[in-house]
Amino acid sequence: MFEILIDIQNYLGNKEIFTVSDEGKSALIIHEKGNFKDTDEVDKKTISKDDFGKIVKAFSDVNFSEVFKEHSNLMGLDGWILTCTIQNGTAKMSAQLWCPEKDDSMPETTKLLEACELICPILELERMEA
Repeated sequence: MFEILIDIQNYLGNKEIFTVSDEGKSALIIHEKGNFKDTDEVDKKTISKDDFGKIVKAFSDVNFSEVFKEHSNLMGLDGWILTCTIQNGTAKMSAQLWCPEKDDSMPETTKLLEACELICPILELERMEA
């Protein structure tokens, strides 16, 4: 089973979590939003296997080793943190990035952010934000 988890948290403790998972004949997106203590909103949306396949392909095309190489070990006290985890069966990869941006000098990070953004129009969101 292929699953994608996108976790966005800002320095104030606000969070936004997207879980995209295979449900057999369809797929499910769960969107949770709240603060560090409570989840205020939970939305669920079923999507087609074709739409799920496009999302899976986008995440599968990201080279997580290169994402790792594109980032230093510096982390600030403000801003936001993106944690993206993809799991296929028992195999799991994850990247945690502080304030990632689309940048031509970081092509794999840009691909990761663009893959994350594929979920926004499905949920009728302008963008992801914690």
